[in-house]
Amino acid sequence: PPFNVDTLRAVYLYGFAVFGTGLSESLLATQIVDELTEVKGAKNRVAVGQGAANVISAIFGGMGGSGSIAQSIVANHSDGITNLCACIAGLCTLTFVYGAHGVVNIIPLGAIAGIMIWAAFKLVDWESLLQAFASLLPLRVRDKINLDCKTPRADALTMFAVMAFTLCLDLSIGLLSGVIIAAFVYVWDSSTRVIVEREVNAEESTSVIYNVTGPLFFATAGGFCDIFPLEEIQFDPDECVILLEGAEVYDYSGMVALKKVYDRFADLGKVVALSSISPTSRRLMEKTAYMWQGVNFLEVEEVDASLNDSTLNSGSLGQA
Repeated sequence: PPFNVDTLRAVYLYGFAVFGTGLSESLLATQIVDELTEVKGAKNRVAVGQGAANVISAIFGGMGGSGSIAQSIVANHSDGITNLCACIAGLCTLTFVYGAHGVVNIIPLGAIAGIMIWAAFKLVDWESLLQAFASLLPLRVRDKINLDCKTPRADALTMFAVMAFTLCLDLSIGLLSGVIIAAFVYVWDSSTRVIVEREVNAEESTSVIYNVTGPLFFATAGGFCDIFPLEEIQFDPDECVILLEGAEVYDYSGMVALKKVYDRFADLGKVVALSSISPTSRRLMEKTAYMWQGVNFLEVEEVDASLNDSTLNSGSLGQA
């Protein structure tokens, strides 16, 4: 076909699908081989090498390829665990295709099918299937049959969804659906992990410390702000410290939520400061330095010094 815009419009969607599927399978094959051999592979080199090989193959009219999980497992069980194994496999394939295709035609398909079935049998983690099945059963049934292994239902849902989409549609859609479901589950689970503990000086009641724990990002921003209602914080002491030692700011929404809470205290006339910000959160916040103009920051030593010789009453204020 001619190399023009019309050709690119016709094939770019399929190209992205093949790219995503091939790269995912190669990285999965590398990860499985790493687990089998207990040797960490160079995933970046695998991805770059695969991309360069596919480009060169396409220039000469060839078909793109990727790492094969099944063949990697067969090679591992045959003690082919070095780079020489992959090189020999490629040279043998090249020899059979161009010089010994007549011999290949003699090999019965049943023998090839048997090898692939054996590879698939070795590939399946049967214990994980049992755990996924156990996640579908209620606790009473699991106790009755003495089934004490169970994977989280969200993981089981992801696995079955990928399997169903792959069988009914294709591998690229199956992988995409698995990534989307896993991301949604992570966001949903993380949105309930923001905890704020309130500590007040019991003797003088001149300062209060809010110890924040958990991730601050778009899914937790609203709940984090709701933990600090104006009706309650207006009765707090005049000095407030928001301790972020156990918290992590991940995106712009998390920064906006943190600044909104800070301004809520400041608008009430209180002296408020942020403390114990992690290095990764600090680097992210420095990219929007204009947002933090006029904001007070305290180091951990300053907070500890203000707490010396004081007795604190602590309690959980809320959870997002």
